[in-house]
Amino acid sequence: MKKGFLAVLLAAALLLAALPAVSADGAQTRLDIMTQAVYDELGVLSEGLIWALRDGKFTYLDENGKTAISPETLQAACAGEMVSDVRDFREGLAIIYGQTRVFYIDRQGRQVFSAEWGHNFSGGVAIGHANGGLVLLDPTGKASAVSLPPEAAQAGHWDCGILFSDGLLPFWITKNGTELNGYVDTDFNVAIPFQFEDARPFHNGLAPVKQGGKWGFINKQGSMVIQPQYDDFMADSADYRHQVFRDGLAAVRKDGKWGYIDQTGYTAVPFVWDYADLFSEGYAVVGSGGLYGYIDATGQLAVPAQYDDANGFAGGIALVGDGGVYRFITPGGEPVSSVTWRFEGTLTAPDTPRTALYARDGKWGLLKIGGGPLDSADDWAHSHITEALAKGFIPEELQGSYAQPVTRGEFVTLAVRWLEYKTGKTAGELVKERGGEESTFSDTDDPIILAGASLDITAGVGGGRFGVEQPFSREQAAVMLCKVMEVLGQSTANAEPFAFTDMSAAADWAHNAIDYVGGAGIMDGVSATAKVFDPKGTFSRQQSIIVFNKMD
Repeated sequence: MKKGFLAVLLAAALLLAALPAVSADGAQTRLDIMTQAVYDELGVLSEGLIWALRDGKFTYLDENGKTAISPETLQAACAGEMVSDVRDFREGLAIIYGQTRVFYIDRQGRQVFSAEWGHNFSGGVAIGHANGGLVLLDPTGKASAVSLPPEAAQAGHWDCGILFSDGLLPFWITKNGTELNGYVDTDFNVAIPFQFEDARPFHNGLAPVKQGGKWGFINKQGSMVIQPQYDDFMADSADYRHQVFRDGLAAVRKDGKWGYIDQTGYTAVPFVWDYADLFSEGYAVVGSGGLYGYIDATGQLAVPAQYDDANGFAGGIALVGDGGVYRFITPGGEPVSSVTWRFEGTLTAPDTPRTALYARDGKWGLLKIGGGPLDSADDWAHSHITEALAKGFIPEELQGSYAQPVTRGEFVTLAVRWLEYKTGKTAGELVKERGGEESTFSDTDDPIILAGASLDITAGVGGGRFGVEQPFSREQAAVMLCKVMEVLGQSTANAEPFAFTDMSAAADWAHNAIDYVGGAGIMDGVSATAKVFDPKGTFSRQQSIIVFNKMD
């Protein structure tokens, strides 16, 4: 019950109730039952929506359990064909499977286009099949034919993964009755020859491959970095991201026991566990003899293996169960409060630890775990925000509503606070040290914002105004980040061009800054597979915190 998902049970007495627990620091932790347990199947929350199956009909719910796309709307989108299956939303579109075709819908459930066959979008493209060959689909449904690798054309029988990761796509052929796996690049040229018994997607430069019945890891050049020797490994979100190494460590099984290796293959945690999960916020669930606890990144036991069930940490808390009684605990194993709940069972997905499913009478419902210190942040931002909070450079007014767009005033405030943390000097000392001129604006007298202007991180918006509440774009963030680096004495001029494909959409004054932050790894593109910067796109509080944490 632990692999990829974690099972716990929810008693009928908790249905449709909001159950708060108050921690020592006053933060509330809640269990909110968002729907009754009436669904035969539920997916995972993706882009704010989760698919559900009830009495043979599919629908999409929002994170609060309300119907976002009805079965009738889905049926209409399939142009008369019966809906046989659905997929999660990716890049604003979801796939609905009809009887003869697939249909791509938007978040309102309207059909955008249909195709003979297709997979989820990633980086603005989706891999599809048409007339026995491969095509690339754009978000409007326009199909571009793909030339198969010669090896695939000769073999006759071939297939591929569902999306590119790190610019490579798993691809396999059948030759003389034997399946051979390799990788192709975005032009579908063979990048790594067909030679493996199995091959999984790349993530951060490494991919699991199987040879001789054992798993090892290769780099993007196809070199075996970690020799095949493992029976199994743990992966997060295999269909989309396939993250194996998290916090620099991977959970792998050898000779019947689980341990952890780093990205060089060094055994960081010995193979002594019956179960091992990926790390989350510096801790990993491990199991022995049917009981579960937590280790830290050094392999030291942080919480003894004493629970029947244990979820990964999210927002500094974890839900654990012992004998059917569940509570939230801290990384030190201390109860968050004296409040407990009695469960029958839930499922939590690693990508959305704040959303859980619960079971009752063979049916499923939606449960929200909320109110933790990072409840308003997206799950992928938790580790960076946790680190930044520990470093102390996030202003109190930015400690919440992490997913909302950042304003000019908020970004400059964060920048100055980070500079104070980085240099050990006050804002006033930095201004004096650099000989900055005193700045004044008609719409703010905040000394931190004024210091940011005096440090030449940014100027006003004209008319004597700073524009404190004005929205903030990604290209503006790039320029200000370069200004921050210059305060530290680092030159950002004449940056080498970075391979973002949409630079024509950026203002001329932002080109060098975008090249710099991209090349330095400070700001990533908005897609995992295509180098798209989206210069006019909005920038959130959590993204702002992440870039400053990465600059440390």
